[in-house]
Amino acid sequence: MKKIAVWSAGMTVLLSLLAPLASPAQPQAPAAQFTEATVQPREAFALIQKNKDNPQFVVLDVRTPDEFGSGHIDGAINIDYNTGGFKTLVSELDKTRTYLVYCRTGRRSGRATKVMKDLGFVSIVRMKGDIHGWQSEGLPLVK
Repeated sequence: MKKIAVWSAGMTVLLSLLAPLASPAQPQAPAAQFTEATVQPREAFALIQKNKDNPQFVVLDVRTPDEFGSGHIDGAINIDYNTGGFKTLVSELDKTRTYLVYCRTGRRSGRATKVMKDLGFVSIVRMKGDIHGWQSEGLPLVK
């Protein structure tokens, strides 16, 4: 009888030590909700002006380096969607920032934002008409 009592007391201690491991994890803060918006070129221009000194707002040009060099939105960074390493390169960016993404006509920016969403980026703004729309509005480019 004494052996059973010792064994029972030992099991009680062991179970009390293991209980936290078996219980569900503490609730974590919810992940940031993904937001995606589409804006007209003039709205994009206003957003860029409003966020000029905001490090949490990034303009991302996903065209080729040659296209980028021929004229791009001031302050934009260039990551070529057509490069074999786009997913790897873009995954190194801060996923908590807001990205205004554009290309030449919309095909690459649409695909790029899909990749970014799948990688866990939380805020993406696409510019309708992309660089063609920007130029047709007479908005400024830098070389």
